Amino acid sequence: MCSTPRPSDGTAIQSTVDGSNRKKAEEGLVKGLMQNQPLLLSSLLKHADRFHSETEIVSRTVEGEIHRYTYGDAARRTRKLADALRRRGILQGDRIATLAWNNYRHFRSNTASPVSARCGTRSTRG
Repeated sequence: MCSTPRPSDGTAIQSTVDGSNRKKAEEGLVKGLMQNQPLLLSSLLKHADRFHSETEIVSRTVEGEIHRYTYGDAARRTRKLADALRRRGILQGDRIATLAWNNYRHFRSNTASPVSARCGTRSTRG
């Protein structure tokens, strides 16, 4: 037997191997122990845009310069890139790969790709 804390009042629900408390879980008594939606990069960016739109993202370009822009800017540019991918025929569920240095362009491509496709990141370091 194991105890699982209930987020609402801090008490515990006893779980058994035979699943006798499955009905309690289905009734929502343990709501909050699982996510209500999948954890996606696009969801994280939407959250950052909504609640932290003025927070800066700082990275260094390959040339050595510092690049600064906000999560709000990143979200707008990411949506533009996602729309461009769709116009090029990339559909949800398609697979694409990116090859980029770890900077703002890489961030944008990784957050735009899941909007329309599955992205496989490739490292530039052999």
